[in-house]
Amino acid sequence: MTSEPSSPPSFSTGRRFGAGFNVFVSAVAALAVLVMVNYLSARHYHRFQWANGAQPPLSPLTLRLLHSLTNDVKVVVFFDTDPESSLYQLVAGSLSEYQSASPHIVVETIDSQTDPTGAKRLQARYPLIGQKDKDLIVFEWNGRVKVVRASELSDYDTSKLISGQSKEVPRTAFRGEMLFSSALAGLLDPNVPKAYFLQGHAEHDPDNTEQSGYSEFAALLKEKNIVFEKLIFSGAQGVPADCGLLVIAAPEKPFSPAELQRVDEYLEQGGRLLLLAGYVTYSTGHITRSGLERVLAKWGVALGNNVVVDLNKQNQVAAGKEDLIEVREFSAHPIVSPLARTSILLAGARSVAKLGAGRSGPDAAKVEALALTSSQGATRSEFSTGVPRADSALDYEGAIPVAVAVEKGKVQGVTAEHGATRMVVVGDAEFLSNYLIDQEGNRDFASLAVNWLLDRSPQFAEIGPRAIKEFTLVVSVGQMRLLQGILLVGFPGAVMACGLIVWLRRRH
Repeated sequence: MTSEPSSPPSFSTGRRFGAGFNVFVSAVAALAVLVMVNYLSARHYHRFQWANGAQPPLSPLTLRLLHSLTNDVKVVVFFDTDPESSLYQLVAGSLSEYQSASPHIVVETIDSQTDPTGAKRLQARYPLIGQKDKDLIVFEWNGRVKVVRASELSDYDTSKLISGQSKEVPRTAFRGEMLFSSALAGLLDPNVPKAYFLQGHAEHDPDNTEQSGYSEFAALLKEKNIVFEKLIFSGAQGVPADCGLLVIAAPEKPFSPAELQRVDEYLEQGGRLLLLAGYVTYSTGHITRSGLERVLAKWGVALGNNVVVDLNKQNQVAAGKEDLIEVREFSAHPIVSPLARTSILLAGARSVAKLGAGRSGPDAAKVEALALTSSQGATRSEFSTGVPRADSALDYEGAIPVAVAVEKGKVQGVTAEHGATRMVVVGDAEFLSNYLIDQEGNRDFASLAVNWLLDRSPQFAEIGPRAIKEFTLVVSVGQMRLLQGILLVGFPGAVMACGLIVWLRRRH
């Protein structure tokens, strides 16, 4: 019995070695190509915007600014980094574009909710950041600091809220690039803006750290890279030429005619004024006037000799204190549109409204209400008893404005840095005192008002806010169940069915 010869191997030893060597060389070559492609792509790349109809990631103005950087700018994002936070995603995405455009933008992120150690480190490095502060971006360059707060970053659509059609206030635009580029330009600009606090009429003191002082508001100016000094009119001295912002907070003593003329001349030359009317002081049954009422009337603003109350109990803060009110109604002005979801707390506010018989014509100042009481607001003008009471001849009810913005276009023949006159007049000064500035949206209002008044980088206004497109999918309960069935059962079942068919075919 003879055995059948064994079949020769399919591949000889040499062929197997050659095949293995070819595979090894191919793998090494593929790895080398991958490394070279990554090396080249890291140094030579181009970014494309795939979204249909989207705006360019960064404007040419911002790109020129970023390309001019020669030293690192540190950007600290102190935010709630919850993935569901749409605002944080917008901030992170925008700053990612800045980093891609310039290697000198160094971003650090600290979660304001889950990183208390990082928060303490931030507050130790930047003393201007308080323990209650959150959701902000700090820009630092060469020892100078600029802070952008979350309340400044969005535009909202308040039309449906005002009309009563909806209680929701949707975010319509993101102002990140405009504010971030403005912050960078402000840091790089050697000319630091200066604010002057007028003194000499018992105004609030920016150095006073007591409850009635204004040291917290002065600190807010510092975080915006604004220096400040005190100003006292003496002799023929007027408002200094380097004044970028004049702050008059709660004057209790009357101005002399010469002092009023100096304030008016400053405004006529394109000045910027933040006027905060003081809590009323009673003298022989009437409110003591400072005289600034006459200057405001010239610009179309009526500052009432009264106290505003709100009879809507939802806006009353404490029982027995009618004049301590929450103001929740805001206009669409850029100063207050970001405050649509919050309120400001006022104490003893006076009415501030557009004067019906003010200037008219193309050269007239534009006066726009910023904040109003509810429709149940009322004024109190009778003080003979020492307590504000209604006067049937003077007082009225309704939605009463307590703050206005005033703007007049560029003054012809004036070469001042400002160019256009801007004012914010609020019927209360206590709301920015150390005691109340951190209540509700008071600090945010102050920050937004200062931004608008100074408008230090008007060239970045052309960037404009970036519109946010929202899509709403409305489905019924039955349609939602059908979608859940397709996602949870249909798709996995289809994959399993394909696998079963392949298995059955291979068996046969």
